[in-house]
Amino acid sequence: MLAPATARAFFSIGLACFPWITLAEQPTVSIKPRAVRLRPKAPPADIRVDIKLTVIPVTVTDPLGVPYPGLKREDFRLFEDGVEQEVRYLSSDDSPVSVGVVFDASQSMEGKIGQSRAAVSRFFTTSVPGDEFFLVEFNDAPRMLCEFTSDTDLIEKSLVNIQPKNWTALFDAVYMGVHKMKRAKNPRKALLILSDGGDNYSRYTQSEMKSLVREADVSIYSIALVGGGLLRRHVGMLRSLSDQTGGHVYDVEKMSELPEAVARASAAIRNQYLLAYVSSNPNNDGLYRKIQVRMNPRPDLPRLHASWRSGYYAPGEQ
Repeated sequence: MLAPATARAFFSIGLACFPWITLAEQPTVSIKPRAVRLRPKAPPADIRVDIKLTVIPVTVTDPLGVPYPGLKREDFRLFEDGVEQEVRYLSSDDSPVSVGVVFDASQSMEGKIGQSRAAVSRFFTTSVPGDEFFLVEFNDAPRMLCEFTSDTDLIEKSLVNIQPKNWTALFDAVYMGVHKMKRAKNPRKALLILSDGGDNYSRYTQSEMKSLVREADVSIYSIALVGGGLLRRHVGMLRSLSDQTGGHVYDVEKMSELPEAVARASAAIRNQYLLAYVSSNPNNDGLYRKIQVRMNPRPDLPRLHASWRSGYYAPGEQ
């Protein structure tokens, strides 16, 4: 399982003393060299500082659901198990991201595959240097179509041959994506799921998936292709996974709305805030700690909505 999102900084300074020997030579004076007893080197003095930072990804949107940039550290209040914490650092740079695309290729996607492929291709047009991506296709089982790569053309070629068939093992595909993300090189990590949400063939259960994503340092963004009433109920599965991780679900009632939903998901991934703090609870008890984020209202700001990773597991005794 996945370890919580924590950052450690270590500082080590080694000091060593060395003797200096100065010999002076005069033209009329003969100096016989003599043995000089060197004192043994003092062992290096090590200074080690452990700072345990907990990093929480937060997505902030305006009343229209558009990501809101430009916020400052003072605009956030963060609570761990009901106790307010000092937000030490805030990052909102458009830094490189590691994104895994989880693409539904089950029979229920019949009639939606072509437009879905095109929408995912447009998602890659927003990539910046340093980004990396992988692609998981799933129907009755998940398959890794393309390993981590910065070559978006390679992933788009992998998309071409996806055809809808068989059942839907959504949870198994999410499991594969979350574990693949352990090899990500960027601190910003996200899964982009495109599906109608109708899991009916996974080995893993919805309850197991909730436990998995709670421990994972991965934000999940879902594009829910809504069909009839039955599939609408399945959207709740995607919403549950996304809400646990500080991501978001974008409902698509008509396929014509898909490009806009993908554009919003891309913007949310790019404009995510990272809040870092040192927990006031020093216990390494391995217990789950619940996180709550509140926005500090300002007169010049619209009414903002924040979504965040719901919590993390504290480290255990070492």
